[in-house]
Amino acid sequence: MFQCRDADFSMPAHTHDGHVFWVNAAGGEKVDICGQREIMQPGTFGVVAPGEVHSNCGVGKKRALLSLYVDDSALKYLSRQMELPDDRVHFVSSIHQDEYIKDLLCQLHGVLFAGTDSMLAHETLLLTLHALIRRHGERCPDTSRHLSESGRVRRAMEMMREELGAPLGLNDLADECGCTAFHLIRMFRKEVGITPHSCLMNFRLGRAKQLLGTGVSVAQVAIQTGFSDQSHLTRRFKARFGVTPGQYQQQICVVDVNLVQDERSVVC
Repeated sequence: MFQCRDADFSMPAHTHDGHVFWVNAAGGEKVDICGQREIMQPGTFGVVAPGEVHSNCGVGKKRALLSLYVDDSALKYLSRQMELPDDRVHFVSSIHQDEYIKDLLCQLHGVLFAGTDSMLAHETLLLTLHALIRRHGERCPDTSRHLSESGRVRRAMEMMREELGAPLGLNDLADECGCTAFHLIRMFRKEVGITPHSCLMNFRLGRAKQLLGTGVSVAQVAIQTGFSDQSHLTRRFKARFGVTPGQYQQQICVVDVNLVQDERSVVC
């Protein structure tokens, strides 16, 4: 999870591997997503689908943005509890005016941030996701729009993930995809809205956050995610998230919701 109250901090174009559910609790939030620009009003919540390129920044002097990052495995786990097929748990990137869901997300964020009661956190998480799926998750079961239709772009992205720690070059990706480097750049801009380098950096920073959350040292994270050295990771990480890797590791709150298939722990 993430919260931002700095009205001057902006998020450049980036993607996420899982779903993001965010609440705008104060001020305006300018969002560029799906080729459109919208202003999230206070009291609204938004959804960002996996792989969807987006950027956002605060509007005005007040800001309170609460974000929750949900792995697909958690959604699939709950869909099984609800006896729904997995393709029913996908969401489209959108902004909603839904007071009930907004309040649930704020409550969940507060419970997880407090981190004092694991059973309450587990229960609140499941009930909130249940409501999200029921009210908004069935609107777009087709996930194909979230990914590039170009097989070469998909292959390039797969190669980035498979060799995240390797010193990948643009020509390496182009050779793998059977095209020129220039053509690959053009395809990425057309299909996903960013360049291959920006896409790779998104993957590396996302993986860096995961490793930092498990206690891996900053130096080891830099090596495992393909950054040239620790200072390179620190510069990129702070530019993206507003804090250094060390600061993030000190502040992060990791919540173990113990997602086991036990019907007694789920009330839907």
